Amino acid sequence: MDIGSRPIPSQKQVSPPSSLTENRLGENLRLVERYTRISPDVLKHEITLTDPDTWTSPWTVELLHTATMDPIFEYACHEGNYSMPGILGGARLDEQEGDAQ
Repeated sequence: MDIGSRPIPSQKQVSPPSSLTENRLGENLRLVERYTRISPDVLKHEITLTDPDTWTSPWTVELLHTATMDPIFEYACHEGNYSMPGILGGARLDEQEGDAQ
């Protein structure tokens, strides 16, 4: 995409209420994301939330994403995250014991 080109809109469907979202998201919630390249290595990501049952007017979050050559890892929640401190702590202890020998 060229710098300054028009935003690419994409709309997300919001899942039906669950035990985590119950009473927090209105049935009329509309979430729209827009991506605009603002420089060769910066992408502007705008998220606009509209829900007349919850807010008096729409509101927007803006994030700037800078290009990187580093590896990108997915951030996702799952049940294994609870054990991660123990797993990593044990690995660091093994490394320390290996260095001591």
